[in-house]
Amino acid sequence: TMKIYDTAGRLVKNLFRSTSDILCPTLISWDGRDNAGNNLPSGVYFIKFKTEQLSKTRKLLLIR
Repeated sequence: TMKIYDTAGRLVKNLFRSTSDILCPTLISWDGRDNAGNNLPSGVYFIKFKTEQLSKTRKLLLIR
């Protein structure tokens, strides 16, 4: 799973893209919109990437 959270810890976007070939690179992009399609303001967000084997969280900076 890939999910984007705001600084208050609220989920703002759930990103998911599956591929039939696990070894095939997959590109996922975020356009700065939330799950409802609203433009989010500039600021700091966090993306959490989680698989069965690992979990990583990274900081994102959205600049409009």
